[in-house]
Amino acid sequence: MFFFIKNDWKNFTTKKEIAELIKDIKSSESLPEKFYDLYEIENPNAYQYNLNRSVISLLLNQKYVSPLSERVAVLSRIVTYNSSSFIRLKFRYITITWLLEEKTTQKECFNWLVSKYDFLNNSKGLKQASKIYFNKELADLDEYELATFVIMFRNSSLYNPFRRKEKVHKEVPKLLVKYHNKSE
Repeated sequence: MFFFIKNDWKNFTTKKEIAELIKDIKSSESLPEKFYDLYEIENPNAYQYNLNRSVISLLLNQKYVSPLSERVAVLSRIVTYNSSSFIRLKFRYITITWLLEEKTTQKECFNWLVSKYDFLNNSKGLKQASKIYFNKELADLDEYELATFVIMFRNSSLYNPFRRKEKVHKEVPKLLVKYHNKSE
């Protein structure tokens, strides 16, 4: 079964498509260090979880933490839903996740996810979002603004500073307090 799942990608995609995705992931721009740090506070060990560790965690304490590489596998659209069963679809995501974990790091996957993330209001990716929401370049964002995007990364509709300012102003300080407490 393991061998089948590990090699199933050959049944629904090509080496070229995989190579293009990996190239796209590796070429995604790095983010400000403080953004990584804030995200790590929000999602402890996010860069350390891979699919195997996540499954073992699930088996040991009933908590599954979706690794960043799995989120890329789902969002990459390499696996398309045709009349396959849900189980077959899940196996295909697992196959792509394992491939990504062999060729990329979780941090590289995170860079890719953030670059493709829809922050709403015609802002795909953090670079565009920083211009739309704060009228600044990404490098010029302050700690509060970076924390705002980490909170938005949870759910950009629920934590949208234009539509739900009060929710954002409630959550961002909580994250910053955790960040400063950890820094001390």
